[in-house]
Amino acid sequence: MKFLIPIIPARALLSTAIASFLCLSGFAQGNAPKDLNVSNVFGPSTEAAFYLDLEGSKKSGFMKKAEDEFPEFTDGLEDAKEDMSEFTEITGVAIEDLVEVAMSFTGVDAVFAAMESGEEPELDSNASILFAGRIGKPLAVDKLVDNVLAKIEEEEGSEVRKLIEGSRSNFQGAALFTMPKEFLEENDVPFSLSFGLRGVGKEGFFAIGKTREVKRFFSGGNGKKTQGNAFSSEVRKALPSGGQFWFSLPLPEALLDQATEELSENPMGAGFAKVIGKIREAGIGIHFKDESVALNLGLACEDAQSAVQMWTLSQGLLAMAKLAASSPEADIPPVVQKITSAAKEKTVLFSIDLTLDDLSAMAESVGGGLEPGGFEPEAADPEDLVGEDAPDFEIALLDGNDFKLSAVKGKKVVVLDFWATWCTPCVKALPEVRAATDALKDKGVVLVAVNQGERPADIQGFLKKRKWTGLTVGLDPESEVGDQFGVQGIPQTVIIDKEGVIREVHVGYGPNLEKRLLRELKEILAE
Repeated sequence: MKFLIPIIPARALLSTAIASFLCLSGFAQGNAPKDLNVSNVFGPSTEAAFYLDLEGSKKSGFMKKAEDEFPEFTDGLEDAKEDMSEFTEITGVAIEDLVEVAMSFTGVDAVFAAMESGEEPELDSNASILFAGRIGKPLAVDKLVDNVLAKIEEEEGSEVRKLIEGSRSNFQGAALFTMPKEFLEENDVPFSLSFGLRGVGKEGFFAIGKTREVKRFFSGGNGKKTQGNAFSSEVRKALPSGGQFWFSLPLPEALLDQATEELSENPMGAGFAKVIGKIREAGIGIHFKDESVALNLGLACEDAQSAVQMWTLSQGLLAMAKLAASSPEADIPPVVQKITSAAKEKTVLFSIDLTLDDLSAMAESVGGGLEPGGFEPEAADPEDLVGEDAPDFEIALLDGNDFKLSAVKGKKVVVLDFWATWCTPCVKALPEVRAATDALKDKGVVLVAVNQGERPADIQGFLKKRKWTGLTVGLDPESEVGDQFGVQGIPQTVIIDKEGVIREVHVGYGPNLEKRLLRELKEILAE
């Protein structure tokens, strides 16, 4: 969904979101119409579609266990909480109050065309976007309205407040407010946006988007609860039911033509190129179960015959991948053996069911992997550096100080741990590296956790969430220090003795790391 992010500037989204809750002053209380549900977001003109059942995801046994095993799973939620903190303070609505959300978007071709030409995607008058959701709590209406009005006046001025108040109308029991396009033109939104909300007993529904689409949402599809069925998606039909998340997107012909042309240049890819050119839509579905998570990728073709051709070709490719994965020397994760494929009418569906053990094995297997677009590997194996003099370097620290290796030569044993917040094995390894070095810091051992390629603000937020206080973090935004130490993948831990000689290099994360480091450091200190 990242391609949708730049479409509406942040200020317009914030103004829209805040103003949408202003309509609570006209909340229609009582029983909800039976045809009012989040699936009303999807209509005949929907191209790209997105749905997320937040409540169902949180209740799944898999997610509850995953949060304990992989704390990074909750990073996105924690970031969202921080981003919404001011909004929550004003409205009383927190991210935990959202039960389910959905989005419909029309104008995919224009977005891809802009991205292909290197321009920033923008909406035109023919495009439309609708975001809606269900809130699972009653709201303090009077307090909320007073707070929101005051905030709008503070941020945008009294004229904007009057403009919003004057735009109020009632539609199908919902209170609507409309922001005229003249006000939004400075934010590159070429049409009027409406926002509305209807109270439904102890919960509520909200919708934000093009005025026509918001009204369609609250109209409930002319009394038919299955209004969402008017949305036609071959991938959606093929995805297994019961999933908490799904997303579908039509693939523009220009994008497929480019991929076909590139594949056709390679004789081995010619057959695959013909099949790729017949894909019309892609989609993803995720189902969080009690003990596992089911991932599904769907590719819809122009007809059933093309789908069978793609499935046949995929069977051959999967067979080769599974055969390669069975080799002890293979770099392919063993979970590839679990991938299955099937042809369902016009769609080829690729599926895999993963347990927490599978995810742990995958995380460890890619521990030495590179971040996409990240650090270029050196020709030499980093372990070949053992016994060599460590290259001198000076690096800025997160706390504003600097660290220079030569400044501690003859005084300290230095442990460098190359890491990043996105790297699951790094997050597991760093506490063990720190425990080993902290146990010997009185004997002259220092740790510098050299972060690879991330912004200081992101690192600080990560450390705060995990309460990792007092950690000395080096900033290596271009991986210059990493290159000096042959970092090809992370985590990588390097031990440098007091004479400046590299004594140990560990790549990746494995069991008993803390004990192994303690033993090595004690041996070095005993010399």
